[in-house]
Amino acid sequence: MVHKWWRVVLVYLAGVLAGSLCSSVTDPDVNLAGGSGGVYAILTAHIATILMNWREMSFPCIQLFIYLTVIVGDLAMSIYQRCWLRRSNGVGYVAHLAGALAGVLVGIWVLKNFRPTKKETYLWWVAVFTFSVLMGAMIVLNFVYDTWLRK
Repeated sequence: MVHKWWRVVLVYLAGVLAGSLCSSVTDPDVNLAGGSGGVYAILTAHIATILMNWREMSFPCIQLFIYLTVIVGDLAMSIYQRCWLRRSNGVGYVAHLAGALAGVLVGIWVLKNFRPTKKETYLWWVAVFTFSVLMGAMIVLNFVYDTWLRK
């Protein structure tokens, strides 16, 4: 395995955390069960691996196209079912979306980058900052949510 097991676990846990925090703020009436945010994080972390190791990968354009097609198609279908068809089947679609975003961001700074360039180092810092700000905002919103957002 190219990435150590603990790197994959960190990506998974970041997706679970991001999914649960974001879901509790934006869609509090949905009960979460399972680790779908973490699964989406692992799926989208491969996109981060492709982007960070573009020159070292075999057929990166094809890999990126296939992954984006599958993931964007799945997320689009989920959003369509929830927003336009108004199906409230108890699935935490927001957790899927947040987990997917966490997978890309955390994947950039946790997964192995074989030959870092200056541009990739800049992208690494942007990913760390963005994930930290988003998670910090979700944590703060979870604390203040009951006092002023639900009224």
